[in-house]
Order: sequence, then C-alpha cells, then structure tokens
Amino acid sequence: MSNNEVKLDKLEIIKALSKVQKAESKAKSERIKLEQQLAEIYISEIDSDAKSKTFSDVEGFKVTVSKGKENYSLDQEKYAQQRLLITPEMRPEKVKFEIDLKGYEWLRENNKAIYDVVSPCVTMKIGKASVKVEKK
Repeated sequence: MSNNEVKLDKLEIIKALSKVQKAESKAKSERIKLEQQLAEIYISEIDSDAKSKTFSDVEGFKVTVSKGKENYSLDQEKYAQQRLLITPEMRPEKVKFEIDLKGYEWLRENNKAIYDVVSPCVTMKIGKASVKVEKK
C-alpha cells in the first residue's frame, strides 16, 4: 500500500467517523426528547411511594418509567469537621481508598521500602485509546 493510499484511507475513515458521530449525537438528542415525552405522559400514574412502574397499555410494547433519582452530595470540608462529632459506627459515610499517583510515583523514586509495601496492592491497566477528530 502506497503512502497516498494510506492517506486516502485515513481521510475516508475520518470522514466516515465524523459522519457517524454527528448522526449519533442527533439520535441521542432525539432519544432523550422522546423519553422525556413518555415520562411526562406516564409519571402521574406512578404511586407516590414507588420508584418506577411498568405499563403495558400500548399493544406490543412494555414501557417502564422511573421517577427521577435523588442525588446527594457531601461537602467534604464541612463534613470533615462535623464527622468528629459523630461516633464512627453512626457516620453515614463510605470510605474508599484511591491511589495518589503522584505520591505513588514519588515513593517509587524516593522511598523504595514503602513503595515495596504498597505496590502489591496497586493494579495498573492501560486505558482505551482516544481519538478526537475536528474539522480545521
């Protein structure tokens, strides 16, 4: 395959990708609008204590509508002060340890003993490659 053929193949792939991305974005936007319309039609028929309900009133289709989920967040700075007033067994919290990558890399370079203790607990995975195509 010649260099010109590779460039043409790249151009064709980029154009096809751009076209599909536009169609995907449009389809997603339309899907969200239609889901919202159905939610508005059915939401009043869901009991106040229920989170969702399945409807079979249209022949050949089953529609499940869920009420909007309540999302909660925690002000980290405020809670860090308040949590000390609550006994550990009564704290409404989950603790999740995450790797501090800069600190981990620093340990690798500057404190091999601690790095050797921590490293068996750390798993590294290669993420998915990313491609972004924009028109000039």
